[in-house]
Amino acid sequence: MIEMIRAKQFGAVVFRAQFYPKDVKEAIVQNYYWAKMVRMNGFEYWVLFPNTLPN
Repeated sequence: MIEMIRAKQFGAVVFRAQFYPKDVKEAIVQNYYWAKMVRMNGFEYWVLFPNTLPN
């Protein structure tokens, strides 16, 4: 999964309370940027999109 994140194979990543292992979160933060927050059913979801800059 980390290699897929680094290759930016996901069109978006959604965080809710950041329920990801530390190494996965680090890969996401390095390769995706925060785009917006969506509030739904009493929870905040962060939507992140792939960076366009090279790593």
